[in-house]
Amino acid sequence: MPDTLSYLPTDRDDRIAVREGEFSRGGGGSDDFVIREPAHLRIEDFNSGDDDRLVFDTGLGIASRKELEQYITNFEYNGKDFAIHFNPDVSITLVGVAPENISWDLVSVVS
Repeated sequence: MPDTLSYLPTDRDDRIAVREGEFSRGGGGSDDFVIREPAHLRIEDFNSGDDDRLVFDTGLGIASRKELEQYITNFEYNGKDFAIHFNPDVSITLVGVAPENISWDLVSVVS
């Protein structure tokens, strides 16, 4: 996986910066969707079959998946999209992802 963050997908493995107000998309290959800001975020093409991952690099001192899990207030599935809520002002929506297609194995915490 490349070290450089990108805002645009390619047909290779990408590290995509997920930003508020944008629909983040990866390209072909295994993509890391890097989350650095607490906001309402949307990822349009998360695909566990391609080994896509959510990478939390927030700088907030969260050091593990177990610690991150403590901040989750709710999971929501509307029949199409899967959302992870951390509080009323922070969520991540995985567009077109069913709950059975996401697991903690696809989450990394680096900060």
